[in-house]
Amino acid sequence: MPTWVVVVAFTTAALACSGTCATAWRLRSGAPAPALLAIATACMALWSAAVVGQWCAPGAGAREVARWCYFLGVHGSTTALVLFCRALADPAWRPTRRAVTGWCAPGALLLLALATDPLHHLFYRAPVAAHTALAGEPGPLFWVSTAVTYVLCTAALRTVRRARRRACPYFRRQLSSAGLGVVPPALAATASHLLAARLGGLDLTPLGFVLTGLVNVRAISRQGWVRVVPIAREQVLERMPDGIVVVDAAAVVVDANAPAEALARRWRPGPGAGGLDAAGLVGRPAAAVLWPQLVELLVARGELGTTSSPAAGVHVDARASDIVDADGHRLGRVVVLRDVSDLVEQREALAELNARLSEQLAVNEALRERLAEDALRDPLTGVHNRRHLLPALALAVEQAEACGGSVSTAVVDVDRFKAVNDTHGHAAGDEVLVAVARVLADLLRPGDSLVRFGGEEFVAVLPGADAEQARERAEQLRRGCADLVLQLPGEPPGTRLRITVSVGTSTFPADGATGRALLSAADAALYAAKRAGRDLVVAAGAAQLP
Repeated sequence: MPTWVVVVAFTTAALACSGTCATAWRLRSGAPAPALLAIATACMALWSAAVVGQWCAPGAGAREVARWCYFLGVHGSTTALVLFCRALADPAWRPTRRAVTGWCAPGALLLLALATDPLHHLFYRAPVAAHTALAGEPGPLFWVSTAVTYVLCTAALRTVRRARRRACPYFRRQLSSAGLGVVPPALAATASHLLAARLGGLDLTPLGFVLTGLVNVRAISRQGWVRVVPIAREQVLERMPDGIVVVDAAAVVVDANAPAEALARRWRPGPGAGGLDAAGLVGRPAAAVLWPQLVELLVARGELGTTSSPAAGVHVDARASDIVDADGHRLGRVVVLRDVSDLVEQREALAELNARLSEQLAVNEALRERLAEDALRDPLTGVHNRRHLLPALALAVEQAEACGGSVSTAVVDVDRFKAVNDTHGHAAGDEVLVAVARVLADLLRPGDSLVRFGGEEFVAVLPGADAEQARERAEQLRRGCADLVLQLPGEPPGTRLRITVSVGTSTFPADGATGRALLSAADAALYAAKRAGRDLVVAAGAAQLP
């Protein structure tokens, strides 16, 4: 092969690798991948330049130096390439001294053996010749060196392939570019060994690095290599307690972190009957692996949120938004899932507790009202007692005064009640009081009040009744009691007790301006009725009876 062709081709390869090295080094950051890429491409440039040196060196000594640089480029580039693929696959990884020493040790030992080759001739069995890369018949260490480079390239490809399977689409493209960059030099190296006789021992591997350089330049400029590495995916998404699901425009899941898959497995717990297997969510239609409410959110548009329950006892709060490119075209959707089961359970428990507390408070309030009402009622007859009388009468007077109306009172007293107790006993007396109270309560209007004032005496408060109406109402009460005939307990059958009452009435404002004044006036009228012979109604404003 003409020398000028070799010089042009391998000089081009060296320049391409040098350009990639400079770009990677300029864009290096805290992550190790950019620096390792720069080292790998620098060694590739040295490898290509060493081939030119071997073909153009003026003497045996210069060719020996070029040959040593050649192998330095070979082992340096392949070792750095393995470490670069390792860092690209796992951005959390940092090259330790032990790891770097382990990967570099084989190449370093082979370079040491090459430097001492004139003493043992295990690399080459013949002296260095001009215009050839192999420089004579290869020895056993040459083939060991070749095997080491193939092992390193294979390890790099395996690392990329394994990482690519579990990566999201964006970083999958990055890893694909890394794997593709390893292939051309590997194919060129294989062709060099198979066609060694026809090529005169020329190693075509550095020419493969021209394609590697082009792939790397495209990856740096178009895919964000060394500037955008999957640190967010590995260090943020996987460590977030919230689930993250990303779908493309066709509603196919293209990425999902571990918490999202855990929630999906609670929705489809088993490998059978549509359950999730070890492959997880990525690559599968959202409708096939996620619950309906979440699928609706993933295929919708705009910023949306919902809370759903994919399984019994599981409550998930979801917030979704569109992913768009620079031109505003919709690429897919991303949804953030938060397991709020504990919060919902706490809220439900709190709501249940509040309901029970409200119920208990209602019971307590009803009991308090009942107790308050019982405190104002006579336990024998069930009508209000005298504690209720003055407040009720004062309120009726206040309302009548405010509207210019009237209010009347009727004091009812059972005639000869002491004789009933003395003749028939206190039980019979109680029966009489209960019966009288029932009759009076039945004859009163809604809004009227009936109070047992003490002993056998009752007071009726009649709001809105004037003197004439009070007299008529009192007469109704008297006649109702006069019609009452009781069969007393313990008396022979057929024995009847006739009950009569005397009633005194008073009316606001003619007979008094206060409740107490009305009671006094009605009480005086009652005694007038008693003096007049009982079973009578007497109004406070009537003429005094003898």
